[in-house]
Amino acid sequence: MEEEIVEEQERRGFGGWLRSLFSRKSEEDTEQEEEVPEYKRRLLDGRIEKYLDQNLDAYIQEYGILTGLDLEAYEERYNRLTGRISNMTEYMADADVKVSVLENDLAEIGKVSKKK
Repeated sequence: MEEEIVEEQERRGFGGWLRSLFSRKSEEDTEQEEEVPEYKRRLLDGRIEKYLDQNLDAYIQEYGILTGLDLEAYEERYNRLTGRISNMTEYMADADVKVSVLENDLAEIGKVSKKK
């Protein structure tokens, strides 16, 4: 048991040992914190992010990735087209009403002309 504690202290290093002395957390709190997975940033991660940031435009162009501006332009076009389509459907509905009125008038004229 003591060997495990010594190994753990060696693994944490002097800073970890010093922090454990001054921390006021109970053992239950530390156990709960250990259960939560945590991302530990590595030195290489920063270099990779820097490289990707520098070459982002090339990746966007090569792989056809959409940007925020592209999405705004598509959304604008979509809104214009849906507006035009709604105008067309309104026109078609009005035209259908007018055609049905004309058909009724024609039917009445046909009835009147048959009687004469």
